[in-house]
Amino acid sequence: MKEFIKNLKSNPITITFAETMEVIENNYIFTLTAFTNGELKNKAG
Repeated sequence: MKEFIKNLKSNPITITFAETMEVIENNYIFTLTAFTNGELKNKAG
């Protein structure tokens, strides 16, 4: 993650989508969540 952030700050054009997804998958826990955005309502899942 530290290397990713370093590259993001210094040369973001070199970061690939796959690298970004790998960082997300390795460092975050997905939780189904309902949300409302103005008139739009989205159920969890």
